[in-house]
Amino acid sequence: MEKYACENHVNQVLDEVTASTGEFPILEKLENPENLSTRCEHCEQAAIYIVAGKK
Repeated sequence: MEKYACENHVNQVLDEVTASTGEFPILEKLENPENLSTRCEHCEQAAIYIVAGKK
């Protein structure tokens, strides 16, 4: 499970992944997010974080 988040929604996405997996997720900041078209899961802002369950 991977979700993308902006600065405003990163805590909400962390909570969602934690609730879904039962474990604390991995949080990574995207490199050069201004060059990506990836959007936040909760709004239309550019995502700057990826939140993932353990691999």
